Amino acid sequence: MKGEKKNAKKKLYNDIKDKLEEGYGDIGIAILYPDPLYQINEINELEQKIENSRFSGAIFYWGWDRLKKLDFHGKSIEEMIEIIRETLDIYIKNDILKQQIDEVKNAIESIVQSVNVPDLWLSDKELLEKLMSALGISEYGEEEKN
Repeated sequence: MKGEKKNAKKKLYNDIKDKLEEGYGDIGIAILYPDPLYQINEINELEQKIENSRFSGAIFYWGWDRLKKLDFHGKSIEEMIEIIRETLDIYIKNDILKQQIDEVKNAIESIVQSVNVPDLWLSDKELLEKLMSALGISEYGEEEKN
């Protein structure tokens, strides 16, 4: 997480993207601090100014094929926390989905490797049935029986 004044948005976003691309993390949060946070005379003013402030910025995270950006504007601290939670949920769900895809890929590779020379003469239907059985897929159009 990194924050800057509003006028440093481009630099802040580039810094976050560079760190993620260099492998320093999976998720980066860029927060543009509102001007009132720079006008504090005493530390006890800070909490109240933070509670009354609205923040803008972006959350960067790795998608399937590239770095993605989720912008936010005029958000309270509570709203920013919710946005961060939602981003983490998306990231976790993507990771779970990737694991499931890898499992299916491994199952298919296992089937392909287990096919021996005589099996090459199977009909398309027989090969399809073997693949579907190995993957635990019922026949197309067939409803499961309880």
